[in-house]
Amino acid sequence: TLAADGSRPPRFEFAARATAFQLDPYVAVLSPRVDFSAAVNGHAHVTGSLESYDGEATLSLANATYVGVPIALDSVEMTAAAGRWTAAPFEFRVSSVPFDAAATFDVETYAFSAAFPAAIPISDLLTWLPNASEGTLEDAEGFVRLAAEGEGSFSSPVAHVTAHLSDARFRSARLGDSDATFTYEDGAITGDGALVDGAYALALAGEVTSEGVPFEASIAFADTDVLPLIRLAGQPAGKGLSSTTVGGEVIVTGDF
Repeated sequence: TLAADGSRPPRFEFAARATAFQLDPYVAVLSPRVDFSAAVNGHAHVTGSLESYDGEATLSLANATYVGVPIALDSVEMTAAAGRWTAAPFEFRVSSVPFDAAATFDVETYAFSAAFPAAIPISDLLTWLPNASEGTLEDAEGFVRLAAEGEGSFSSPVAHVTAHLSDARFRSARLGDSDATFTYEDGAITGDGALVDGAYALALAGEVTSEGVPFEASIAFADTDVLPLIRLAGQPAGKGLSSTTVGGEVIVTGDF
């Protein structure tokens, strides 16, 4: 292929293999706030020019963790055509929770999707949280279905996450079914959610900064039974209350 000026760009052939290549020193320099550790195994073979190349690669992670949570990626196969990589559908696991995923990307843009293959118990998801087994969250019951997708440029990334909570209970008090959606775009995080029966509505707004993620969340209640929340907080179940049904709005601000 000729360049715009009629010249022929230089071609190359590149091959590499990695065995237990430790990523930690590079993560510490490039993204010091990211608590990620892993060793990479795999190989790559690429031919063509910098403007347009073809190739193939395989990748796996060993001893990978993110904020202390184990991540397993046994193998992912990728192919490149005209400078754009495609990762064939693959599975990875966060703690014991599996995800089905796929992705395409080049040096400027990307598209990805990831989702639970089926609804999973809330108790499995809570293994992502530090010390979850030591508090009242260990009494959470129910199922979660989660999906994420995104498409855009690396300079201005966009991602969407949807979650569906079903048959949720805390200490035998039924919270109900709930849907929530979260979006990351232009450095801002927004979200909303509601119980299927309309008993509460959640709105979330935040912004990712170099110092953290300051946010504001509002929860509106309309004739809502707060007994599950009382039990979640570890308090006696409605002791001294003639009614646990409330209405109103709670606004919470903070920083992730």
